[in-house]
Amino acid sequence: MRRVLFVAAILPLVALGATSGPKGVTAVAVTSSGFAPASAAVSAGDTVTWTSLDREGTSHQILFEDGSGSPVLQSGQSWSRVFDTRGTFAYHDGRHPALKGTVVVSQGLPSVTLASSLATVGYGGRTALSGKVSSGKAGESVQVFARPCGKLALSRVATVTTKAGGAFRVLVKPRRNTAYGVRWKRASSAALQVPVRPLLRLRAAGGVYALRVYAGLSFAGRRARLQRFDEAEGTWTLAGQLRLKRGGSPSTGTILSIGAGKATGSGRVRAALASSACYAASTSNTLSG
Repeated sequence: MRRVLFVAAILPLVALGATSGPKGVTAVAVTSSGFAPASAAVSAGDTVTWTSLDREGTSHQILFEDGSGSPVLQSGQSWSRVFDTRGTFAYHDGRHPALKGTVVVSQGLPSVTLASSLATVGYGGRTALSGKVSSGKAGESVQVFARPCGKLALSRVATVTTKAGGAFRVLVKPRRNTAYGVRWKRASSAALQVPVRPLLRLRAAGGVYALRVYAGLSFAGRRARLQRFDEAEGTWTLAGQLRLKRGGSPSTGTILSIGAGKATGSGRVRAALASSACYAASTSNTLSG
C-alpha cells in the first residue's frame, strides 16, 4: 500500500537539489525549469518529499505512470511518498508534462519488523507476533527470540517461514512481561515489550470476597484492592483491601495467590492489582453488589 503525505503549510525554502534531511528522507525541489535532482536514488522504505520552490508562483503536480500522484502544489507546499519496493518509478509534472523525473529504489540493507496483535496479554492467553522482511520474499527463515522478565539471556522460541510479501506470523504465550525480537539473516528487529496481566478471579460468599490470582510468579505478601463502582461519578472507588498469600501450584508453571476480605458500601465490586516488576496492572471480573 502506498503511503503519501500532503503538507499544506508554507515551508522554509531549501537549496535547489538539496537531499539532506532526516535519515531515510530525500528532498526534491520543484521549479519552473524541472525537478532537482531529476533522478533521486533511495532505498526501499525511504521517503521522497517534493517541495515547490517556484518563485513565479506557478502550480505543479507530481504524477506517476500508474496514475497516482500528488494534489496540485502551490509555491512552498510539499508532498511525500514512501517507496516500499525496489524499481524505477518515472513521473512528470501534471501541469507541465515536459518536466520529468525518476525515483530509483534499491533494496537497501536487510531489515525486519515486529509487532504484537495485543497491547497486553492476560495470563494464559496468546498474542500474535507479526512482521515483514525487507526482501519481500516468501520462504525466508525468521528466528523468534524471547527474554522473560527476570531472565538475563534471550532464548529462541520459534522459527517461522515468511509467506507472500515477506510477511510472517507466530503465536506466543508469555507467562510474564516478556521482550521479544526476531532475526533474519544479519538483520534484527527492535525489541518488542509484551506486558502480561495476572489472571484475577473474584467470588463472594457470606459478605466476604475471595480473590484468586493466577500467574507465573507468587504475589504472596502483596495487597489487592477491592473497588466499588460509583454510579453517580462513573468511577471505581476504594472499598477495601485484602492481603495475598501463597495458594499452591494448580498446574505446571502456574502459581496461585489467594486472599479474602470485605468491601464497604454497595454496588458492583471488583478486585484490582497494581503493576509489579514482571506483571502489568490487572482487574478481576465484576460482581453485583
